[in-house]
Amino acid sequence: MKGEKDDVQISLLSKLKNYSREISSLKGQIKKGPRVTVNYKNVIVCSSFEELEAIKTDELVFVENGISSGLFKLISKSNSTNLDRGVYFKSSITNFIWKRVFDGDEILVDWYRHSISDDITDEIKRAMRTAAFLKKYVSLPAGVFKISRPIIVPMGLLGVYGKGKLATILIPRSGLEVTFHIKYSGNYSDFTIGEYRPLNNRINSNGILIEGELASEAVNNSIVLSTFENIRILGLNGYGFKIENVYDSYFKSISVELCGNSDEYAFSVNSINGETTNMSTWDQLQVEQSDKKAIYIGPDVFSCVFSNIHSERTSDSKDIFSYVLGGNRCLYESIRIHNRTEKSSLRISGYNTTFINFGVESPNTLLLEGVNGSDLNFINSYLPFSELSTVRNQIGNIYFNSGTFRKGINNNQNLHFEYGLFK
Repeated sequence: MKGEKDDVQISLLSKLKNYSREISSLKGQIKKGPRVTVNYKNVIVCSSFEELEAIKTDELVFVENGISSGLFKLISKSNSTNLDRGVYFKSSITNFIWKRVFDGDEILVDWYRHSISDDITDEIKRAMRTAAFLKKYVSLPAGVFKISRPIIVPMGLLGVYGKGKLATILIPRSGLEVTFHIKYSGNYSDFTIGEYRPLNNRINSNGILIEGELASEAVNNSIVLSTFENIRILGLNGYGFKIENVYDSYFKSISVELCGNSDEYAFSVNSINGETTNMSTWDQLQVEQSDKKAIYIGPDVFSCVFSNIHSERTSDSKDIFSYVLGGNRCLYESIRIHNRTEKSSLRISGYNTTFINFGVESPNTLLLEGVNGSDLNFINSYLPFSELSTVRNQIGNIYFNSGTFRKGINNNQNLHFEYGLFK
């Protein structure tokens, strides 16, 4: 038993290294609370929040409650109702209010977990409410967890971090309209939504909806200056990643796999209600094994950069555009698209938008439109299997400067080839 007690003391002292000022300021002898298991150096250690209920002391208390363990100090002896059992704890016996002592900008979801249940929906919601109030981040735990209701991100929350795409996995309940609904600015990274499932057995759910609502206080009511990094969404019979009215933001390493259907694109960027998605950058986008609808980027998306898009093995439908790539003065760099069958069709509709290293490695119909008479520019394209055509009555010009193209192409007056190899 002595060895176990020594280990507890060493672990506790390590947790307290940042709180020496509070500890040294305490006076008097050690006071024992009810059923206190260990106490030393002006710190009381109890085994649960139930033990904390009856403690009456101004000294620091360490609650050994498994995953929600932590150090607490008394902040009030009033009847305030400030209670969340994560950062704050109110005793129903003494009406004392205790606050968790912690460093940094993260509110841990684990602080709210008082059972071993694998459904952490409520715990995430409680952590988000506290983080929004304190202007901090939420830290998701490592593991595989269930989400049973939509997570609506509150205003004031700085963001959500997981432990990595392979470490933090959230699996939504079937029928969930959306897993994460993000309406305000923040930073999100390092987690997965969904699990691997074949197309005929996917979860009937949607993934992430990023929906900026522009208002007079734009900074507080829209998605601006946000980052999204190392996020994976897979196995959902609905949209995986849907973006509406986002600007001045940065997307790095987004992967959407086995998502989409006849109604929803697996990945989409939209401008709605007279506003736009604009001035944002995508560093790496993977859209794999989509069902019918893979990628949609609307023609009103303004001055955005899309780099390193890789999308293959899309399940095709002859009556549906598997891909719609658009934009107003946008730039596409290093795009690789591959569909499963020759039924697929792609549509490019843009205003003065440029495509560099754009390649389609499967037979398809590629429909082109320079919207409102504007130009589309392609540099170093790889389109040896694509049947190129323009939309009816389109008056814009499409310029191809170098590349590989299909032999016998319908070179109408709107298609201009400066250099290239025809196969």
